[in-house]
Amino acid sequence: MDGSDKRKLMVIGKSAKTRCFKNVNLLPVTYESNKRAWMTSELFTSWLRKWDNELKLKNDKILLMVDNCPAHPHVENLTSIKLVFLPPNTTSVLQPLDEGVIRSLKVNYRKRLILQIIQDFDEGCETKVSVLDAITMLERAWNEVTSITVKNCFRHAGFLMQSDNIIESACTEESLQEWGRSLAQPVSQDFFEEYEEVDKDLETTAAVSDEELLTSTLREEDDVTNTEKDNDNDEEINPPTLTEACKAIKTICQFLSVTNTADEATKNVLFNLEKQFQTSYYNSKCKKQTKITDFLCRELT
Repeated sequence: MDGSDKRKLMVIGKSAKTRCFKNVNLLPVTYESNKRAWMTSELFTSWLRKWDNELKLKNDKILLMVDNCPAHPHVENLTSIKLVFLPPNTTSVLQPLDEGVIRSLKVNYRKRLILQIIQDFDEGCETKVSVLDAITMLERAWNEVTSITVKNCFRHAGFLMQSDNIIESACTEESLQEWGRSLAQPVSQDFFEEYEEVDKDLETTAAVSDEELLTSTLREEDDVTNTEKDNDNDEEINPPTLTEACKAIKTICQFLSVTNTADEATKNVLFNLEKQFQTSYYNSKCKKQTKITDFLCRELT
């Protein structure tokens, strides 16, 4: 509730595997899937037990406030998590996430999406957002949700620490409308208002019977074999080579040196990353037992 510990997000998609995941070894989120891309009681229970085991290993205990919905069942035999369910029909008032955390996440995500569209338009290409692209933008948007925002949202919902004397505003993040005014070519504010609430009534959970759950599981098994059909818009990622990564870092460093648009801390991070890539590159060359004469002969020719 003080914003000091933000969990890795869980993303629920429709396909168990997508082509854009093929060459990706590690996702920045926990990814699950079912035919409707819904949160189910099964997914919630599995996610909660994994978290409980993590806390148990660290000898930590927490109290978790959960809103009352069919996808959030009471989970038995938890050792490090105590579940407390909010009364029905009180989510909009008592749920800290609904007091501004979710809104802040969505605003940050949609800013990134709009900027990507603008950049693609300037370069004369079509904007294509794969599941992997969306996950990457979502993870960065979550990192941009500040601890102050989280803390204020808990306060606004009535969760106070002993040291808290004043309830601050619920959310310190700007809205899409406010951000839109800062664009070089401002867009109609009606557009931003509509865009900010575009998925307000989208269903993300539902009560699922045992029969529906079994049917969904069988469909998910089919999804694994029918991945190519379900994800025609998601292309496989061609992983960049180590040489390309070194060149990219070098280009960024040169750009920052010329424009002077980054602080020393950011530059140091990039310089250390460049050094790490170069070390990996030369180590890979050494494994091939290249001789110094090979380089000399190449220069002579």
